[in-house]
Amino acid sequence: MIYLTLALLAFAIFVVYNAIVVKIFGMPSSLSDTYYLIESKKKHFGYFFTAMMWLMAFCLLPGWIGISDAMPGWEHNFTFLAFLAAAGIVFVGSAPAFRGIELENRVHMWSAKLCAVFAIAWCAVVCWRMMYIIPICIGLAWLIGWLLRNYTNGGRKWIKCSDYIWELAAFLSTFVTVITQGIINLV
Repeated sequence: MIYLTLALLAFAIFVVYNAIVVKIFGMPSSLSDTYYLIESKKKHFGYFFTAMMWLMAFCLLPGWIGISDAMPGWEHNFTFLAFLAAAGIVFVGSAPAFRGIELENRVHMWSAKLCAVFAIAWCAVVCWRMMYIIPICIGLAWLIGWLLRNYTNGGRKWIKCSDYIWELAAFLSTFVTVITQGIINLV
């Protein structure tokens, strides 16, 4: 029960952060770009990106582990994918200034790619019975992006941003899978 609550908290943190950023700046080109958007508005506030990533990872990890451990068959052997995905989220947040420093750029970019791969792999392997969630979430994220593509925010047009939409789809797939499987495990 506690890991489901933490997963819902992680989802709430993600939604509130993105809603605030989109309301203020319009649709960013990527989730990582929000660090620079916030930093440009208020110096040293860009680290809200780091805080969001860390809080989200630390709240989501118990759900990943709890679900992996609760699986009846061979699926629980793939708990390590959850740790690798959470580590990727933490490292992305730890290296937010990916444009300025070569090392931060490498850490940030590789961590983001590995996080996406390991999170989707966890969903696909551990919760393989619910594989339909991933394409549904990808379609939903693209539909939201398509519907909002011409929305204006204070005269500023929302730009079509495929990186941001893909990131939303990956996170949405992970959250929906963890929360749905958590609810199934409770019943």
